Amino acid sequence: MPWLDASDILLDPDLAEWIEIRRRAETVTDKGRATMRLEPYRAPAVIFNEQSDLISNPDERHTPSVIAVHTRFRLRGTAPGYQGDLLKWAGAWYLVTKVNDNSRYGRGFIMATCAAIAAQDAPPE
Repeated sequence: MPWLDASDILLDPDLAEWIEIRRRAETVTDKGRATMRLEPYRAPAVIFNEQSDLISNPDERHTPSVIAVHTRFRLRGTAPGYQGDLLKWAGAWYLVTKVNDNSRYGRGFIMATCAAIAAQDAPPE
């Protein structure tokens, strides 16, 4: 187990930024229709771009935008009764696809891998 506690770094306001989070609770009615309830949250996080591979399909080729999010907020991927959390960073919405426990680097920290929802990046401003 690492001896490094990165809490001071990961919570430093010079490095961390606030992200907007939408937790999506899903319920199914008696008639089989799914309804979604959005629960808004905000949390500090440190975000890094991840390297992703080129995906080749018959119609297109693209490199998905993937980020790694380090936070104490317990982000959630797809689970019974929930869709994966959505988070907004740098003007784009991302879907939490995988959550790893990173508490060995500081109490309560997780690292979530998130993929962009949009197929294309927004044009530069």
